[in-house]
Amino acid sequence: MPVAQKSGKLLAQRIYEAKKGEMSKDQILGLYNMDYSHIPTTIFSTNEYSYIGKNEEEAIKERGEEHIEIYQKEVTPLESSICSHSKATAFMKVICDKEKDDLVIGMHYLGPSAGEVINGFALGMKLGMRKVDLDDTVGIHPTVSENMLNLDVTKKSGESFEQTDC
Repeated sequence: MPVAQKSGKLLAQRIYEAKKGEMSKDQILGLYNMDYSHIPTTIFSTNEYSYIGKNEEEAIKERGEEHIEIYQKEVTPLESSICSHSKATAFMKVICDKEKDDLVIGMHYLGPSAGEVINGFALGMKLGMRKVDLDDTVGIHPTVSENMLNLDVTKKSGESFEQTDC
């Protein structure tokens, strides 16, 4: 359900419950309040970009650079790899809070079907997904989103984040 529809539905429910008078204002807000912190967002362009949660700058500003781990990878999506003239790649990034057992606080993806890729991870983030949860998940092969499940190169390592095998 889109943000505007969800917000409107919750507003209507709060108004309805307030008119009934059976619950306190705090109870109503506790049950029918919109959570804007984990809304996946996509920029639909020639090369789609989608994200959920914090970006690098926000994470570092809020938690400090020493508490953030950033995993990243650049891959060639299957639909691009079968065309010899295609140079299309996809870039993905997962931002974790090291102080909170590698809680995933941001996911970013630039490439084909970005909205579909990130939307699939939105529930996991809402439920407190950690990096180990991604690592322990088996992806659908061959899809580009399965690469989010095996990110092992950190930005701090300085190692190449380009995928070299399948």
